[in-house]
Amino acid sequence: MAIAPDYLATNDINIYWKDEATLGVDEAVATGWTHIRPTSFTIPEVHGDIEESALQAGRLTQNIKNVVHRNDTAVKTFDLTLKGDATAIDWVMKYCIESTAEPKILPYYYNFPDMKDGSANGNSFKILFQNSAYHPSGYSEHIELVGCIITGFTIGQSIDAENGECVITANCMSGYKPEYITQTITSPTAIPTTAPYNIKDNDTFNINDGTAEDLMIYSWELTASRPVERIGCKDYTDFKPFGYAMTGAWEVSGSLVVKRDSEVQSLVAQFNGTDSCDINIGKASSGLLIDIPTAYLNGEIDTGGSFLKQNISFKAYTADVLNGNVFAITTG
Repeated sequence: MAIAPDYLATNDINIYWKDEATLGVDEAVATGWTHIRPTSFTIPEVHGDIEESALQAGRLTQNIKNVVHRNDTAVKTFDLTLKGDATAIDWVMKYCIESTAEPKILPYYYNFPDMKDGSANGNSFKILFQNSAYHPSGYSEHIELVGCIITGFTIGQSIDAENGECVITANCMSGYKPEYITQTITSPTAIPTTAPYNIKDNDTFNINDGTAEDLMIYSWELTASRPVERIGCKDYTDFKPFGYAMTGAWEVSGSLVVKRDSEVQSLVAQFNGTDSCDINIGKASSGLLIDIPTAYLNGEIDTGGSFLKQNISFKAYTADVLNGNVFAITTG
């Protein structure tokens, strides 16, 4: 038995993304790529779910005639965790909530964009994992995936993690089949480009229940997700979907850890009351600012340290008005 001497080092993998002119179409162009530099990532593999048909009477073992790979229903998922500077956060917002203006908002009137195969929507991207494969002939290959969108993200800061730096994780998907290619990348741009936002620079943290209660924050996190599914299969050669559809409502939630004090005590009524609160986190000028205007709170007391802290969880909604939003993120 001869085991191959080659291997693929994780640190040799470079990741690039590029806007798609049309959903699911690969232009195979060397320019226009952006170099993503995540702190962690996952790579989608070429695979289809295994499906078995009914077992025949009198048989107690599965037969190969009863099993197939369902490439026609396959959805590839992968995650990218980035240091949270303006360019990284803006990139995630563009492909997750389709918002690029300041502030980036998830509005009351959100509509899922046209996501038909071959449509020119500007809301999808392709991604390339350079040096993630090794051809049997002895040269490196890359895994490329077209038709990618972001179905959710988590953004946050903690005084006890990553030196207080903002971190954002994008949850991505594609209904298209990954390809092994040797694409050349020429003169890519890069993100992140600046230092990530730091919790130590924040000058705004309050929960407004009619009065702005200023709190001492130790960590915060905001998570948003949407259910998106591939629609059918156009052919049984390339297994392309007809497109994507959003099949349910956004879910937006989060958590805060703060010092338990008199300001927190003023919020206790909101842990079981009927009123919503406005949560504001960040730096009011020239920084990251998170506004969650209609949040419902829950709270638990943290006794794990030398002084009491308050764990506050929340879910975000929209007020029933056309100009309302679930959240707004400013990166100016």
